[in-house]
Amino acid sequence: MELLFAGIYSLAIALAASALAKPRETMGKALIPAIGTASGLAYWVIATWLLKLPAFTWLAYDRGLIWVLLVVIVAAVSLSLALTLPKQRKASDDELLDRLSHAGRSVLQ
Repeated sequence: MELLFAGIYSLAIALAASALAKPRETMGKALIPAIGTASGLAYWVIATWLLKLPAFTWLAYDRGLIWVLLVVIVAAVSLSLALTLPKQRKASDDELLDRLSHAGRSVLQ
């Protein structure tokens, strides 16, 4: 049941990060929320398995730290991607346009 809540919280945080950064001109609307949710769920599964070890009892579900780490990890992943991916995409598109516009004569002419 906690995995469901972790997924819903991760999706909400990733949607908020995507809306905050507004990376819509060069990316799809679902990319950042999908990656943010996947990273939150991956963290939750890893944290759940770590609970089996005696050294990680501080990650118990009834303590708040596991939830705080979920919020921090998903927000960091989502915001960093929302801020860096559009810049990288724009630079890549500009470089491709420059290469294609200076390619020389077409083979079909």
